[in-house]
Amino acid sequence: MYGENTGEGKNNNTRKNILDLIRIGIFMKDALDYIIKKTGRRCVIFGWQIIGECLPNYYMLNHSLNCLYV
Repeated sequence: MYGENTGEGKNNNTRKNILDLIRIGIFMKDALDYIIKKTGRRCVIFGWQIIGECLPNYYMLNHSLNCLYV
């Protein structure tokens, strides 16, 4: 599982939160590729993003077939 918690500071804005979400997605994809390369096993990666005191958003990434990330 990978994730990020962001406080409600003055830098907390929509653009920054979207860039953080993209960064989490890229990190999850790279981690999944690394696990498949090292072990040869297919698995699922979980991620989350918490902004301020809101409920977390959860994400799941799965590598199906040879080139499709779901």
